[in-house]
Amino acid sequence: MVGQQNISAARGEPAAIEEADQAVPLASAERREASDRRVSSYVATQQNLAQLAIEERRLNPDRRGNVFHRWRRLSLGGLPVVAAASKETARVMVDEALRRSALWRFPAYLTSTNGEVTYRCAVDSAERELFMQADAIHADGMAHVFASRLHDAEGLPERVATSDLFYDVAAEAAARGASMYLLGATEASNAGAVAAVKARYPDIKIAGRRHG
Repeated sequence: MVGQQNISAARGEPAAIEEADQAVPLASAERREASDRRVSSYVATQQNLAQLAIEERRLNPDRRGNVFHRWRRLSLGGLPVVAAASKETARVMVDEALRRSALWRFPAYLTSTNGEVTYRCAVDSAERELFMQADAIHADGMAHVFASRLHDAEGLPERVATSDLFYDVAAEAAARGASMYLLGATEASNAGAVAAVKARYPDIKIAGRRHG
């Protein structure tokens, strides 16, 4: 009975339903136009893009094209591993962070591989696809470094572990005025990490932090 009444009501009030449907996108559009933060951020981004002569990545056929793709790559375990040392990586990361500051752009995506990652990507196509979307994959394992030198005359310059790379990036950021955001771990661990970083790099700018 309830279903029949609903059907009858819907058939009897098409104008009201159509009016309600039209009101939803209109209300959304009004909220967007009323958002000063959204509009000002977008306008500022477009002005910066024009000034720097940088094409917006979302309009670029190669949405992930950037400076990280200039690094030499070696295929190790089915993944394209970059031949870049830790300090060079830190310098380029901060270069990009400063260049993209206040721009409406996709963030860079860097990750690393080791024996476990190589195995997981070999048996899980979905996980491999996530790694293949990265702007750069470093070798977080000496096995990859040794294998690269058998595979290629130059090989990889060194192992770049994320835990070690953090310190190089922090030092570079502190020296050049770039900011960092610390995300992850428990609340206590996150707060402790921020305190430790500030103690080690007094000039560093911490844009924010969050556990999780």
